[in-house]
Amino acid sequence: MPWDRTRLALAGGTSATRRSTCSIGSKISATVPSVQGACLRGLPNRSFFCDRLGDSLAITEDHLFAVLLVDLDRFKVVNESLGHAAGDRLLIATARRLETCVRPEDTIARLSADEFAVLLDGLEAPEEASRIADRIRSVFSQPVCAGEQEVWCSASVGIVSSKKGHDNAEENLRDAVTALHRAKKQGTARQETFKTQMYLETVNRFQIERDLRKAIGNDEFRVRYQPIIDLEAGSVSGFEALVRWVHPERGWVSPGEFIPVAEDAGLVASIDRWVLETAAEEALKWQTQGRDLVLSVNVSSKQFDLDRLVEHVTDVLETTGLAPHCLK
Repeated sequence: MPWDRTRLALAGGTSATRRSTCSIGSKISATVPSVQGACLRGLPNRSFFCDRLGDSLAITEDHLFAVLLVDLDRFKVVNESLGHAAGDRLLIATARRLETCVRPEDTIARLSADEFAVLLDGLEAPEEASRIADRIRSVFSQPVCAGEQEVWCSASVGIVSSKKGHDNAEENLRDAVTALHRAKKQGTARQETFKTQMYLETVNRFQIERDLRKAIGNDEFRVRYQPIIDLEAGSVSGFEALVRWVHPERGWVSPGEFIPVAEDAGLVASIDRWVLETAAEEALKWQTQGRDLVLSVNVSSKQFDLDRLVEHVTDVLETTGLAPHCLK
């Protein structure tokens, strides 16, 4: 049975409780009660959605369906600037807009604050999901009234089509989340369809972050020194310190692979500091040998958002005794 959009599925509780309904008619008052921690009017919750998705998964292999995960871009800005009442009105307007984009037999649910899920059941072709996602993004490109304010709030969409080898609803939702995150990384008002490679990349990043947290303590990093040549003099004027990671199982891991993960996970400052200390100690040996060489050490751009970068550099120079002019 298709979901009746004039009914309200209560959030939480047993299956019997979720089937309890109440008519909402066509009116939503100007003063909207908070929907945080409760249900958004007219929409089922995550539990109901997973039940419906489970039903679709149980149908024969040739049954086509898709899950769209819709997230409002910069919804937090609306809440923080106009207040939660305006944010709640925007959420209700979002539900109404989604209803205009899908078919009567489709299911719309609110999963979290500004995240909605759409189950497109019984599709004629996989491409139909992308067309509906396009329609959603187009509708959300228009402003909406949230109280007395006109608000522009675009939407990004993650898509997962049919079973993709999964037996349960949560795995399909996980893949839709992965696709949504990929879409949002590209900017606002984007959409992405899940591919298995996305999941593999997500798992890889998780494993890299986990192992990075142990790498410094386990002495897994190495510093390699690349010579800097003075072309006019034809001699070496200094070295650039480059960090390398020797993973106990993977072997050498490219900085292009682990540095972005370290930056996202807030680990890059610790790595930069270790590199700076290690390289400065090496440069001090050159200095005591009378070799006036400049050491160049790269630091992540994320470091410039921190207040302690200058303090870290000063501490290293004082601790090692390296002449400041030798560090670049």
